[in-house]
Amino acid sequence: MRILVILGALSACATMPPDSYYADQHDAILDKHAIHPTCPPPAEHPTMKCGLYMLEWESHVAQEIESVACAGMKRDQCDAILADALLANLEKRYPHANWKAADLERKADPVKYRGQAGFEMALLESHNTRVTDYADKAVGAERESDAEEVESRNNRMAAAIRENYGNRTSYGEEYLKRQPTKCVSKKVFGQIETTCDR
Repeated sequence: MRILVILGALSACATMPPDSYYADQHDAILDKHAIHPTCPPPAEHPTMKCGLYMLEWESHVAQEIESVACAGMKRDQCDAILADALLANLEKRYPHANWKAADLERKADPVKYRGQAGFEMALLESHNTRVTDYADKAVGAERESDAEEVESRNNRMAAAIRENYGNRTSYGEEYLKRQPTKCVSKKVFGQIETTCDR
């Protein structure tokens, strides 16, 4: 009877969620905050944040500002309003971008990042890099917290077994020790890689 109780307790041991759970969590953060430079068909990704703001700016936004907000103003006054509006909209679109780093990238590679659209691409890449870093850290912290919770629950289970059944359950304790204690995950070439100390 005691053996059956012990085996039942072992079957109830806490375990980590599968790797796919953490990969989905990582992807959910990217889907919510990352911005893609081009847009796929809406039916494929209806909620994807995509497209360059400069295309909207050059197609109609700048003209609307000039015709409405700049009415009756001198050219230099209107240019100042346009510049402020463009920068404000880029800041709203790329809230996580490091503007100083993006400007440095633009200056270092003027061929790749030429013109206003090039500067926006540098902002987009900086924004997405920070979003990815945040996702890596957030998912890694969640995985580590889960591992600590699993270890704590299994330690409590082992203590309860020891209290009730003494040294006859050393094999049960060895089983519990095999649970992961600390895990670190990172995204490499688009894939989640996880290592756990056991």
